[in-house]
Amino acid sequence: MPQLQTLFWSARDKRCRTGWRLLGEVVLSVVISWLTLGFLSTAHSPFGISSGVFWGSRVFIATLSVWLARRWFDRRSFQSLGFVWNRWAMLDLAFGFWMAGFLIACIFAVESLAGWLTIQGFVWQQLPLGAIARRTLQEFLIIGVIASWTEELVDRGYRLQNLTDGLNLPLGIILSSIPFGLRHLGNPNATWLSTLFIMLAGGFLAYGWVRTQQLWIPLGLHAGWNVFESTIFGFPVSGLERFRWVESVVDGPTLLTGGAFGPEAGFLAVFSWVLGVLLIHAWTAGRQPRQTASSDS
Repeated sequence: MPQLQTLFWSARDKRCRTGWRLLGEVVLSVVISWLTLGFLSTAHSPFGISSGVFWGSRVFIATLSVWLARRWFDRRSFQSLGFVWNRWAMLDLAFGFWMAGFLIACIFAVESLAGWLTIQGFVWQQLPLGAIARRTLQEFLIIGVIASWTEELVDRGYRLQNLTDGLNLPLGIILSSIPFGLRHLGNPNATWLSTLFIMLAGGFLAYGWVRTQQLWIPLGLHAGWNVFESTIFGFPVSGLERFRWVESVVDGPTLLTGGAFGPEAGFLAVFSWVLGVLLIHAWTAGRQPRQTASSDS
């Protein structure tokens, strides 16, 4: 009987073992999603759930499921996932956001200089500035803030850190990046190669947490990548065509440009992530990361 108990419970840490903690978070997410979407479908008009309510529900589901799992299963604080607000927090958010813009600008410049990208027009030729500002803010909130928060909280927050605790850092990065990639497999123009590259992107996003033990760099980086890739420079974001400032056509080697899926399905993005790792390393050099995952109970 004691041997069976050790399969589920760690006497040393006084909490469930890693696999059960991860399973518990998934179950919580499914149950909260079912209850939330069920409530919204009955509380709203027969025309369906509005876009704003839908995106808000994503934030609610991800945040509540991780918060409950962190308290019930991990016996740790939510803040210890990497939300310590200190003098570096805002700087790291801004660094991640603007570094992503720089990397996307490099990709845009390379494709333009190589003759693989042709600009056909700009949004201000069709819409007034007020409408552009409203749509840009909307995109910043949806594909920037909300997408970044929900995915980084779960993938680089809860899953990566629990897998690292239970196994080791390399396996934690690899195993937490697999579901991150697979979630994009159903997107338009997705392939198994684009899915593999998204998994590599998961490793790139994880590096900011590895260096700081905080999620501020991954959050800023993820938000900035989506906003600059799609809204500012006009590329598809993981296969999805959204509101964009620049109307362009990409006609180059798909292995390099990513084709209709967008840059993250091409080797140019992989090269940019290597550069990004070097920039993150330089930005965080000399810092002593705060160890929160194992010490904060």
